[in-house]
Amino acid sequence: MKPTSSRKIALLVLSSILLVALFASCAAAAPALDKAAKPAAPAPAAAPAASGAPQQADRAPAAPGNGAATQANAAAPWDRMIIRAVTLSLIVRDVEASIAALRDIAVGAGGFIAQSNSRHDGEYQVATITVQVPAAQFDPVVAAVRQQAVKVESENGSTQDVSEEYTDLDAQVRNLQATEAGLQRLMDRATRIEDIIALQRELTNVRGEVEKRQGRMKFLSRRSEMSTITVSLRPEALAKPPQPQPAWRPLETARKAWEASAALLTAIATVLISVVVFLWWLIPLVVLALYWWRSRRVQRHPGTAG
Repeated sequence: MKPTSSRKIALLVLSSILLVALFASCAAAAPALDKAAKPAAPAPAAAPAASGAPQQADRAPAAPGNGAATQANAAAPWDRMIIRAVTLSLIVRDVEASIAALRDIAVGAGGFIAQSNSRHDGEYQVATITVQVPAAQFDPVVAAVRQQAVKVESENGSTQDVSEEYTDLDAQVRNLQATEAGLQRLMDRATRIEDIIALQRELTNVRGEVEKRQGRMKFLSRRSEMSTITVSLRPEALAKPPQPQPAWRPLETARKAWEASAALLTAIATVLISVVVFLWWLIPLVVLALYWWRSRRVQRHPGTAG
């Protein structure tokens, strides 16, 4: 067989494998492989070890049915991958003591403090704590956190089911791994440098897609295993409502101004009276001084007397 024919055959086989992988990936993207219509399908935990599918704490039982298939489903329930998170805003008596209590609660539940931010609002301390706890301990830990509060100002929770996405990713990874194995077999039989380079490029692309999907699966697995609790802490002093501003009353303002002016005049009169009374002994001296000044004036200007 001529080298050109061998090359054409190799490229034809390569194109066929890639086309099959493409169709298989598209089929895997269908909503969970019709999970609602096929309750007997294997759970994600039954995937090969390479996909790294973990067992989850949150599970949903298999749909009821009849016969041996139903009994098999009852023995192997569906694994549900649930990502749970909650944000709480608490009013506490002592922020520092509450931070220490939250740390103890997280460690006691097998979790940890993922993030801690503390600052001062004026003279008071406020803080925001992010706790990561196992999914199975989510509800007990949230209840224990609520007990630290004098008042729960707000609570916002969220739940995200990523089971379908995880199943789709697992199917895509298996299809890509099958494509990778086919390309590897072609590469083992290839003799031309051009074929080897082309196959190596395709292998690199396929391996990159596999690693990207496996990374996403690992991320979803970790997020579903650990739940997130974010707590904002504020002291009671900051929680007091602000005092309302009094309404403007012009008559009341005028009355207060009149009283203030009267009080000022009273104070001035009081000072004058006090000075006069205190300096009474100066009055004779002042009278004598005026008499003397008048006498001297009369002596200098006799015509002005009288």
